[in-house]
Amino acid sequence: MRNWQLQPEEVIQNHRVEQALGPRRYRVTSLRDGSSRVLTLLELSDAQAVTQFEADAKKLCRLRHRALVSYVEQGFVERVDGYWGLLFQELAPGVSLRQWIESGAAPSQERVVKFAQQMLEGLGFLHEQAPPVLHGQLCPDYVFVDNQAGPKLVCFGDVERFEGATQLRGAVGFAAPEETRGQKAVSSDLYALGALLVYMLARRSPAELVTPGGKVDLRSLRLSTWLAPLVERLLQPDASRRFPSASSAHLAFERKETPLNLKRMLILGVVLTLLVAVPAVGFAWYSTRSEAQTAAAPAPTVSGVLPPRLPPSGALVVWQREFVGHLGVVSSLAWLPDSEHFVSAGYDGAIKLWHRDHEEPLRSFSGQQGQVQSLAVDPQGKIVAAGGKDGQLRIWSVESGKVIRSIPDSAGGIHDVEFSKEGKLLASSGADGVARIYDAETGKELRRFSLGSPGLAVAFSPDEKLFATSAMGPDITLWDRESGAKLFKLVHGASVSDLKFTADGAGLISAGDDTRILVWNMAARDVRHVISVHRDEVWRIALSDKNGLMATGGKDHLLVVSDPFKGEPLQATFGGNVGFPALAYSPDGRYLVGGGAQQKIWLYYAEKSTWFPTPVLTAPPRATFKPSDGASKARA
Repeated sequence: MRNWQLQPEEVIQNHRVEQALGPRRYRVTSLRDGSSRVLTLLELSDAQAVTQFEADAKKLCRLRHRALVSYVEQGFVERVDGYWGLLFQELAPGVSLRQWIESGAAPSQERVVKFAQQMLEGLGFLHEQAPPVLHGQLCPDYVFVDNQAGPKLVCFGDVERFEGATQLRGAVGFAAPEETRGQKAVSSDLYALGALLVYMLARRSPAELVTPGGKVDLRSLRLSTWLAPLVERLLQPDASRRFPSASSAHLAFERKETPLNLKRMLILGVVLTLLVAVPAVGFAWYSTRSEAQTAAAPAPTVSGVLPPRLPPSGALVVWQREFVGHLGVVSSLAWLPDSEHFVSAGYDGAIKLWHRDHEEPLRSFSGQQGQVQSLAVDPQGKIVAAGGKDGQLRIWSVESGKVIRSIPDSAGGIHDVEFSKEGKLLASSGADGVARIYDAETGKELRRFSLGSPGLAVAFSPDEKLFATSAMGPDITLWDRESGAKLFKLVHGASVSDLKFTADGAGLISAGDDTRILVWNMAARDVRHVISVHRDEVWRIALSDKNGLMATGGKDHLLVVSDPFKGEPLQATFGGNVGFPALAYSPDGRYLVGGGAQQKIWLYYAEKSTWFPTPVLTAPPRATFKPSDGASKARA
């Protein structure tokens, strides 16, 4: 291995060397603007390696995320001993995680969980690039902590691959088992993150806790009942048993999901079997005696409840075009009234205006900071509202693309934004457990609603008299929009990610983490239909007032088209290895756009002129459901 050591005061590519930080890493000062940076020297084998390095390094320099310390410049030099790549990165704030722990820091489990969520955001952003960008050498030396800025990743992009390295410096105890065999994948970064969490809690290397079977022993850490299974899953020696992605791991940490292991499931199954079987013996004896005297009544049926099955394929939506312009997950989509233009938002912080017939964006909206989680366009198509992780509710002019107003909304981030039908009101749902309604023109807050847990979705009824909200938990709450009075609750049974009123206001549709879509009868306050097609969390609902169809998407990669008025699924389209966090029908009902984790937007032709809403919900009979149906009545 070649050796090149820079000396203090030496100048290289318009940077003055200040001090050595480690093997081939130096603190330098830019002679252009005086900023402090970190230079990494990379040994390149030949001219072909130089070409590959330049292409990859340019991509790395374009990546921007609040959990990353950005690369700002790249280059290479040719010396007598060969080629060397130069990669300049911003100087990270704070100290390395190793320095912080060795200085005596003892973070609580709550802080470690927050650290995990922030790191998963950064890793998720990297992994969602095309192709995925791996960190590749995640260890305490390459994470910096700062009380103000939060943890940040440095040296991401698996830069040491340019040197053909198979053993990572400083990563003993943090590298996944497959890395010792020269194999790396997205799940390798997740293993390293799990090891970092153990390091923070145990204040020693995870290698000291590894059992003969290759697993990290977590018992001495006394983790909470929900946290232990999540860390254990990150640290699975078998990569296939870890979380499939950083985003799925982030969701599990955010919602404190505790997976049931097989042993617990078997025990639960035995207990339930005994509870059912013992009473059944007595009931069977009683029913045998009664059979001769009483004719058996026909088994009751439940109107509108569909068996879990995939609907037949059809031609209700046909893929037409693909748009590429985001650097991360496409999180939200909304059409303008002309049905020709639509707006997209993503986790890369970008908001873009598109024409359905052009594959390049027409405009980027300026002024957004950080991840965008929801956007909406007013009914007149003049303004765009969006909210995201930074907690600011921003409003843009569609014509100019510039920010009109920025409203401090939720300190924990905004999950959903919606305009009322007339466009005079704008609502938001925040991670701080509060939903708010604003005057869309002035930005004045008109009313706030306490949800009791982080808010997820909001919806106005078409007449704007009702306001529906969902939060972490099984309930949907209906409010009097004008007075702010709580009217009643509907029990979905799981957290609801999206809510939509039907065009006549007689129905409300909820999409839940329990895989179900419920169509609620607002007059009777109970469930009219249950649509069970999805196999995982349902994230988004798109309703077409024009043709009466509903499109839903979620974690299972399925795009499902249904008739919500009949409770019938009509078509299921597989979207590839990507979920659908964003869906929107054009106002004329002819097009459907969808977005997901591949940084792409898909346009579907969706016109079906013979489809119109079936007026089932205008004067419906009251439906009744037993608890076994999984549909709960409203709770006053």
